[in-house]
Amino acid sequence: MGRIVLKKKSWHLRRLDVDSPAYVFKSFPVIVGRGSQCDVILDDPSVADVHAQFNQTEDGLFLYDLGGAQGVFVADHRVTSIPILSGSEVSLEVRFGNVKCILGFGMPPAHKPPPPKDPEAIWFFAHNGETHGPLTPAQVFQAVDAGRLCPADEVWRDDIDYRVQASRVKGLFGPETVPASENVPIAEAPVASMANHGHGSVSCPYCWYHFNPEDVLFIASHPELLGDAVLGAEESQRFLPTRFTPEGLALDAKGMRCPDVACPRCHIRLPALAVSVPPLFLSIVGAPASGKSYYLASSMWRLRTVLPGFFGCSFSDADAVTNQWLNDYEERLFFQSEYSRIQPIVKTDETAAHVYRAVTLDDMQVFLPLPCMFGFSSGAEAADKRCLVLYDNAGEHFQAGHDSIYRPGTQHLLHSEGILFLFDPLADPRFRRFLRDSMTTDLAAAAVHRQDILLVEMISRIRKHLGLTGGELYEKPLVLGISKADVFGDLLKMEGDPWIHDPSTGGHALDLGRIAEVSFRTRRLLMQYAPEIINTVEGFARCVVYVPVSALGHNPPPEGVQPSLIQPRWVEVPLLYIMAKNGYLPSTGRPAEAVAAPGQVEQRGHLLRFHAPETGAVHEVPWHYCGYELECHQSGQRFRVPHVDGAPVI
Repeated sequence: MGRIVLKKKSWHLRRLDVDSPAYVFKSFPVIVGRGSQCDVILDDPSVADVHAQFNQTEDGLFLYDLGGAQGVFVADHRVTSIPILSGSEVSLEVRFGNVKCILGFGMPPAHKPPPPKDPEAIWFFAHNGETHGPLTPAQVFQAVDAGRLCPADEVWRDDIDYRVQASRVKGLFGPETVPASENVPIAEAPVASMANHGHGSVSCPYCWYHFNPEDVLFIASHPELLGDAVLGAEESQRFLPTRFTPEGLALDAKGMRCPDVACPRCHIRLPALAVSVPPLFLSIVGAPASGKSYYLASSMWRLRTVLPGFFGCSFSDADAVTNQWLNDYEERLFFQSEYSRIQPIVKTDETAAHVYRAVTLDDMQVFLPLPCMFGFSSGAEAADKRCLVLYDNAGEHFQAGHDSIYRPGTQHLLHSEGILFLFDPLADPRFRRFLRDSMTTDLAAAAVHRQDILLVEMISRIRKHLGLTGGELYEKPLVLGISKADVFGDLLKMEGDPWIHDPSTGGHALDLGRIAEVSFRTRRLLMQYAPEIINTVEGFARCVVYVPVSALGHNPPPEGVQPSLIQPRWVEVPLLYIMAKNGYLPSTGRPAEAVAAPGQVEQRGHLLRFHAPETGAVHEVPWHYCGYELECHQSGQRFRVPHVDGAPVI
């Protein structure tokens, strides 16, 4: 790339996706990255801890890539180093990973900070599907007087994770109204145990409390030191140490070394990895008996091979204790000496001890989820390491009415960087009629579930807790996986793996073009037999990918699985896709962004209607397939979807 000429040697860097003042360069070098030690801090998963550097030499200003996995781009060209010399005044677009910035010269643009927030403005309410707030107590009473807040509406505070009906707020309605200058107390509703979010660099994977590493509690080792106020009388005591060994290990009251640590809020034991590296939360949602347990065991077994074998990533259990239940599942299916012996996997129950733990928080018994955890690293740098936290809930937990402050087991949805919703076609009577003639397995034993209701409940919880209004779209990756896809996998052309060799790195990259193709075929099948699923999920998320998966490769009998017959298909793909979308895996096949000519495309919400010259037909395609080459199901001919401004891309 040639030299870029600038007018002055004073410059500033302004981030485009947030409302913040520009960073003015005053001394050199200027380090850009996610770490707190950097001069310009870009808090985004695609940015490495130390990502890039600006430096001034006798030859002028230089920009260097310091090895961030997602690269440095200037005017959409990836660079490792580039000189920026004085000359005519220009403005450059510079991208660090996925974060776009403007490198400007001269006086930095004026920035007007937002007005200071009233410290009493912590109240919100929802009326007719619209969220109002933050409001002060006086503004809440004004909303009541104006009829904008009704007794049946929901009210909440920004420091509390649950909502109550406005009629339950003491003094808000009725003769006992308190003065507007006082705080509005909530009656009858106990303080939610998740209300105290804390602060710090560590996020507990069980209760999502934030704390600093030095705040961890140690777990007493001596057998006589029993009785914990949060976990119960049979648990070892948790404590803040005052004595240590020369090696730095804490000593309990009996002088024994204590290597294990726990969350300072819920007191559940934490793997060392969960304290030392940032988490990557992923959620799996599905109907009862949709095959989530089989899927988890099969997908983790495949990831142990695929990530190191094809992507050069390390992937291992966080420790031997945390994933014991999942390891047992894997052994039953993939590590048997007698492969002809039937191996059952018990359905995950709402109160299963291996996935839920009862604790006492704020004088309430609360059931917290126990996820499985893995160490994952996509490179040698410390910034590339993550603790992959994967949640598996009983399907009943996502049914309407099962979300409460006592069972906040699905609140991981709010923290996850990607969600996989597992749709079971055998639980849908329309798919069963379609499959009956092509299957040898008796479908009578399979239960039928309204999975669209489950999906609506999941979406409702996410919208409620994230404060999304009816028109706002969920921005994180959402994969709708079609489980048990072996029963119709040939229709979707799932043969082969969706990754290809990357000559530039010597490794492999996820083939997004292949995933888009299979996603489009899968969506068409769903649209034919379960259109309400398509309408619901695409009305919620900005970008949806449909991936068929088969944990076993066949439909097993009710008594269990025969390991010799297991042939997983694409089970790892949904998780690989979410990891790639978050910047942790390389991907390829993303189309160039050539925007369609005016009038060429008619846009109806998230759907694009256009005439394809390749097929001579009119197609209607969701906007996240922009640029990809797809196959017409009627003619078998291939056509390319035109781009439109602002459309997300798979």
